[in-house]
Amino acid sequence: ISQVLSLGVKPENIIYAHTTKPQSHIKYACELQKVSRCHPKAKLVLRIAVDDSSSFYRLSSKFGAGLSTTGRLLECAAELGLEVVGVSFHIGSKCSQSLAFRQAIADARSVFDTAVSDVNLLDIGGGFSGKDFPFSEVINGALDEYFPFESGVQVIAEPGRYYAESTFTLAANVIAKRVIMEDMRTEGESPEKLMMYYLSDGVFGSLNSVLKFTDKNEAVDNDEKRYRSVIWGPTYWLLFDNIGAYGISISTEFNGFKRSSIYSVVTNETWHTLNLSSQ
Repeated sequence: ISQVLSLGVKPENIIYAHTTKPQSHIKYACELQKVSRCHPKAKLVLRIAVDDSSSFYRLSSKFGAGLSTTGRLLECAAELGLEVVGVSFHIGSKCSQSLAFRQAIADARSVFDTAVSDVNLLDIGGGFSGKDFPFSEVINGALDEYFPFESGVQVIAEPGRYYAESTFTLAANVIAKRVIMEDMRTEGESPEKLMMYYLSDGVFGSLNSVLKFTDKNEAVDNDEKRYRSVIWGPTYWLLFDNIGAYGISISTEFNGFKRSSIYSVVTNETWHTLNLSSQ
């Protein structure tokens, strides 16, 4: 938050979405009781738990108030003299069912209808894929139905993955190769070859996000013979697309392996456009 403020962003344009905040962050935001003691003029957003069973990485079991408790929370905020200005939810990362978004938006509408104060902000969360996001029509339809333009509700989102995911490709160096002949053949067949590749990066580095989000990477299409392969982390190069969302932020320097360097790559046309715009 300090870094964002130093860039000139106004405090009223910042959403501190983490639902449980340490006391040391009190000058920025905190929960109801903390707010009432230390920041009584804060504008609050109530996060609700939604059905995220169709998402790969689920969050509602950890964050968000159940619909049966939101009424009491809103009453408690009013009793403490706190202003609740909005409702938020997060469907989880990599949701596979568009109707989950529709239901979450409908649930948010029910909270708006029971609010005792002027609630005018809806945060529909994030987790949207930057590669393929086919749910926009369903989301926009639900917003038109439950929060039409004339309602005056401001709708925001948290599209971090959407913007960052496809902007990075990881080039991992193959530092060694091992060939294993597995004698699992039937009579008349040759032993099966198993390839092992040892990379300069791995799941403790830029590929840490693979443990959590298990992105499937397709092999480059060519005519070369393929073998069953095992890839071991820390030269040939292996490229992993769409590594931007968490490949950088949660990588480590475990076992002395440095984080991967970052290089900007653009097409000649883009480079020409950037040069023209800077003149």
